[in-house]
Amino acid sequence: MNFIIVALALYLFIVKFLGLVMKTKQSAPPAPSKQEALLAEIRDLLKTQRA
Repeated sequence: MNFIIVALALYLFIVKFLGLVMKTKQSAPPAPSKQEALLAEIRDLLKTQRA
């Protein structure tokens, strides 16, 4: 009986922990670095010059 209780507790803990980790991973995309922001600005400027 103890094995079932411990196994259930471990299973629930692992499932809840992994669910929380996956939820925080999806909800917060990394902010672009300064270099990426600068490259995006240059790309946008080149697009406006071509049009």
